[in-house]
Amino acid sequence: MRKTRLLLLITLLTVATTVMGQNDANARRQAARKRGANVTRQTTQQPVQQPVQSQQPQATVPTTPPAPVNIENQKQYDQYIEAAKKGDAAAELKVAQSHQFPSEGYFYWLKRSAEHGDHRAQNVLAYCYSEGQGIAQNKKLAFDWWLKSAEQGNALSQGAVGAYYLNGVVVPKNEEKAYYWYQKGAAQNDVHSLVMMGFAYEGKGIIPEDPVKSFECFKKAAELGSDMAEPQVAFRYFYGDGVTQDYGQAAYWFDKAIAHGDDPEEVAYWKEMSDKAKLRQQIKDKQKK
Repeated sequence: MRKTRLLLLITLLTVATTVMGQNDANARRQAARKRGANVTRQTTQQPVQQPVQSQQPQATVPTTPPAPVNIENQKQYDQYIEAAKKGDAAAELKVAQSHQFPSEGYFYWLKRSAEHGDHRAQNVLAYCYSEGQGIAQNKKLAFDWWLKSAEQGNALSQGAVGAYYLNGVVVPKNEEKAYYWYQKGAAQNDVHSLVMMGFAYEGKGIIPEDPVKSFECFKKAAELGSDMAEPQVAFRYFYGDGVTQDYGQAAYWFDKAIAHGDDPEEVAYWKEMSDKAKLRQQIKDKQKK
């Protein structure tokens, strides 16, 4: 969880409403998060299948392709390299993956694939530039490549572009553009985008408040494995915020958060909430008999 927080910079949202009926639920939600859901927003996200290695020597992008070092199937590689030499972007990415990260061969073919329009290569190259993984860090180039990839429909890149706009990283801060890209990423089940839209639907920015949509975004993100979303889902089940109150489900998601948590204070509070939820569920079950 800490690694995720270090990669991504996020601003916590505060509750503001004039409706008395909403004040109570929102106040409880705010108090709960203050102690048990101290989540920071993310500004970048590690792409799928990116072979990240910390403190690796930086590689320059060569002008001629070095020999591969990681071939499992020579015949298949020969087919890929033949297509890659003709400018096939997908083949170029396959050839890049046959080289060890962060070798010159890897970046030679990765950059060629990105330049020839493969959105997956563009996403990975953007991440490398963003975090200085294997090549010199360059946030501007990272944004440019992420935008190219996002415009082709890459969900991870859409979330990254949203984060850059939300936080004003190398581009002017622009919430409208940020949530435009977050909504696109969330529609494709990008976990980071779903979490950000979950917060956005709390109605403290340009997105209108919608507790049901907020819950749905957090729930989907949690089901996809987001440890950031798990406590949010738990609190909403506990208080009936955007979903029918369900202490059994609240305890289930608190326990998930506990299993994935690494902050002792948060974990202790989630444990307290889980015990309360279980006790209240037991009382309800007895009342039904």
